[in-house]
Amino acid sequence: MKKKLNRRNKLAGWLIGAVCMMLVGGCGKKQDGTTEVVTTAEPAVVATNADATQEPDLPMDADGYYITNDYVKTLGETINVRVAASTDADIYKLLPGGEVLNRVGYNEEWTKVIVDGSTFYVYSEYVIQTEPPAGTLPEATEEETPTDEKVKKIVMLDPANQAVVNAEQVEIGPNTDVTKQGASTGNIGTTLGTKESELNLTYAKLLKTELESRGYQVLMTRDTDEINLSNKDRALLANDSEATVYVRIQMNFSENSSLTGVMGVCMTPDSEFNSTVWQRV
Repeated sequence: MKKKLNRRNKLAGWLIGAVCMMLVGGCGKKQDGTTEVVTTAEPAVVATNADATQEPDLPMDADGYYITNDYVKTLGETINVRVAASTDADIYKLLPGGEVLNRVGYNEEWTKVIVDGSTFYVYSEYVIQTEPPAGTLPEATEEETPTDEKVKKIVMLDPANQAVVNAEQVEIGPNTDVTKQGASTGNIGTTLGTKESELNLTYAKLLKTELESRGYQVLMTRDTDEINLSNKDRALLANDSEATVYVRIQMNFSENSSLTGVMGVCMTPDSEFNSTVWQRV
């Protein structure tokens, strides 16, 4: 049974917010009808991305892409990875068939994938959903089997903010009428000019690496800064993942340059949204 991040449902496990105090693509079909695949192993590719032809129960971003965080495999022999969702966009690189990519969004025509740490686009017809690459889930050993508590726990990391500003008023989570601005970029460091959204993502990736080295399965709400995710979208992603733990990485702003350190925040017993979590922390 799924555990929901809202006042009516219990989150399976404990909720931690981590806050650091600091100063702070594709291949497709061309207009003339010719294929966007450079070469193919067969005269025609018959396997397609089935997800793109269905109406999934997933949140949708402002650009009309279903928001997800899973993996797809390239089809054919060679496909184009473009910098934008258009056959007129520049080609970033060519990928061979069988390449496994992290998918962060898709619609009927284009699929957003992470390549070399950034978001690019491939034509949806030439990718298909697949299993995560080897190493995503800890493999069982004689000392540590799938029944081990560490292996069973799923950690969802949520790097706060993003490069895309969403000024629309959006519900702060599922099953609530309370709203706030959809998303912001956060603050900017006064010394180096580092964006908060970029710093959040950097620390989240470091934490992901560390947790995976200790045997945990780690998911992230975003792997790129160029994404539009409201707080509600992030909660839905975490809920659907059935994560045991949800950790939000965020920076605090202060005009006092002498302040340093790390602060952890969790729900209180009188929280109107997740008061029951307090008993499980």
